[in-house]
Amino acid sequence: MVDYTYIWQLPEWPSLQYQEDKLSHLLDKAFLCQSKLLGETKLLNFGIDQQAQMDALIQNAIQTSQIEGEDLNLGSVRSSVAKQLGMGNAGIDARAATVQTDHLVAMLCNATSDLDTPIAIKTLCQWQAALFPAPSVYKEIRIGSLRSESTMQVVSHLNGREVVHYEAPPRSDLDTQLDQFIEWFNSPREKAKDEKQQYRQAIIRAALAHLWLITIHPFADGNGRVSRALTDRALAQADQTSVRFYAVSAAIQNDKKGYYQILENTQKG
Repeated sequence: MVDYTYIWQLPEWPSLQYQEDKLSHLLDKAFLCQSKLLGETKLLNFGIDQQAQMDALIQNAIQTSQIEGEDLNLGSVRSSVAKQLGMGNAGIDARAATVQTDHLVAMLCNATSDLDTPIAIKTLCQWQAALFPAPSVYKEIRIGSLRSESTMQVVSHLNGREVVHYEAPPRSDLDTQLDQFIEWFNSPREKAKDEKQQYRQAIIRAALAHLWLITIHPFADGNGRVSRALTDRALAQADQTSVRFYAVSAAIQNDKKGYYQILENTQKG
């Protein structure tokens, strides 16, 4: 008998399965919350509406970085968001922005724009490159291109002992794996019978996209942030609007330990 260690080693990969009956209650609760949120945003005046969008984008940029242990300067992020949204006259010092925050905010906005445009491997590489506008002084990584031939592992060190939490598919399979994923993500979505069912399908699609891409682990660094950006794109496609008032990073940051535990358990099949 073959001892399968990771989900991508299972014979049925990448056909991801889920139990909708166990998800239905949670999805219905999420649908009610989302409907209430989007309904309230439609009642906002233009200025307040734009401020709410700005606050959500600031939160997204800060929290997607915090998940990776990186704390961004709030003033820099706020300035970059104001410039990106064309709010230069909002009393915010544009000089506070940095190259890093400008590129990150631009990437997050790009991920949820032009929602009918298919993504490509080049798209994901551009998003990853935006996370590293300057080469790291601490480690050498491939920027704007897929990872090298080396084995890709997620490790931690506990009491002087190295613990391997995850090992990604080998580099020799990466292009095929990504092609399959891109084709699936760009494929036409099934028409649901009603709004609630449409929302269920959209959330499940976003979750599967997140798990699938982060499991492939296409880059030397930045896989989590790129996967979260793509998840936000899937959610924006479901909402049929590029204007975002919520992001997946906030939910993950609220229970980061639980998120990583579930992700590790799932990836181990």
